[in-house]
Amino acid sequence: MNYIELINRFWIVHEENCFSPCEIAIYFYLLKVNNMCNWIQFFKRNNAKIMADLGIKDRRTLENARNRLKQAGLIDYQKKNTNPNVTYSITSTLNAQVDVEVGVQVSVQDLHKSVPSKDKHKQKDNILPIIPHENNLPFPEEKSKKKSSRAKKEFIPPVLDDVLRFFSGSLLPDWENQGRLFFSHYNSQGWRKGTGVQVTDWDSLANKWILDEKIKRNERSTGSKTNNPASGNGYAGK
Repeated sequence: MNYIELINRFWIVHEENCFSPCEIAIYFYLLKVNNMCNWIQFFKRNNAKIMADLGIKDRRTLENARNRLKQAGLIDYQKKNTNPNVTYSITSTLNAQVDVEVGVQVSVQDLHKSVPSKDKHKQKDNILPIIPHENNLPFPEEKSKKKSSRAKKEFIPPVLDDVLRFFSGSLLPDWENQGRLFFSHYNSQGWRKGTGVQVTDWDSLANKWILDEKIKRNERSTGSKTNNPASGNGYAGK
């Protein structure tokens, strides 16, 4: 795959996974670094350098975002506990048996030329041309692979910063306090619901928390106006 095909492939996967701004920034940052390295298969990057370049303040935020990209099949990485340098690779759907440098167009004739003449007739039928799918859509086998990986995707608990960022748009006057209460409640019970079922989408739970809180406040506000004698036509007993 060349640079443009990798970008198109990312946005197709994004439609299924709804990556966060942090995850999007990390993927395109790694693309840029790999491009600077002339698209070698494995390249290293320091954790502190990535966090400084992208303005990521929490180490766990970087690790969670990196793990989601790996689960989606966009990148792979290897790390050692004592080494701040992580080895990355940009995954590709190209056939591993065909050694093609990223960004280089290879024709069917070029593939046939690479086969020795005495064995050409024997191996000709085993070589398949690499044909881009119409309208930059994924190859059929790649699409089925994504479906299976999506079904196996594990829930990644959010960090407190993610929750507070979500609650900041809720219009609640005490959104920060509510965000901390929400995080403390579900984090203390291992991100499981009251029935013991594992949480799969914490955003939906946060939306329900915010909506319930607004309903309770509205009911309290309405009740206080109803019970206030001054809100009626006169004091009671008059």
